[in-house]
Amino acid sequence: MQVEPATVHQGSVHGPTAELVAGATITLMRAAGTNAPLPWEDELGRITATTDAAGRFTLMAPPAASGETHSLQVTADGYAALSADADTCTDALPCALAMDFETVAAAPTFNPPAGSYEGSVLVTLESTTVNATIRYTLHGTTPSATNGIEIANGTAMQINASATLKVIATKAGLNDSAVSEAAYVITAPAQTSGGGGGAFGWAWLAVLSVVGCFRRRRD
Repeated sequence: MQVEPATVHQGSVHGPTAELVAGATITLMRAAGTNAPLPWEDELGRITATTDAAGRFTLMAPPAASGETHSLQVTADGYAALSADADTCTDALPCALAMDFETVAAAPTFNPPAGSYEGSVLVTLESTTVNATIRYTLHGTTPSATNGIEIANGTAMQINASATLKVIATKAGLNDSAVSEAAYVITAPAQTSGGGGGAFGWAWLAVLSVVGCFRRRRD
């Protein structure tokens, strides 16, 4: 089986006054079809690179699958996040990416996106604003700096029942983000027939449920 080589993405990042942006995070994003791009994650986590003191970066990316597109998301404290076509930043022709100063926190995104899920779903709420704080509600009201539940940026939350999430990002010195909204429909797990183990199997499931409940109360 032929193994395709990794793709090398190179470039530099500067700010609106041509200042070099050191310490910026370059994240490889991928999207299939018309879906919104999401961070590419492997067994080691997200595929990222960091700009050096001269604002330069090199990112090694797996080859894109058929029908898949790659982009580079750039984030840095004090700057608005930007996205660039990964194909415009190559080792043969490095790109020069220009960032603007940030005045408004970036609206949070949902991963996975809104939709119908069986049993439960683990949803990550994340703003590209570095060091932002997330506030969310589940009861229909609009979150604000004084309303909603506050969590750290990038927190994953378990949704066990159908709900509509409304989320904002806040950060001192910036205007609050626009409200992001996503509806999650949680359906009952599909029932399987046969092979249940009879009465013993149901009794064992009951024991597991009691143990799980006891552990949750102790935590």
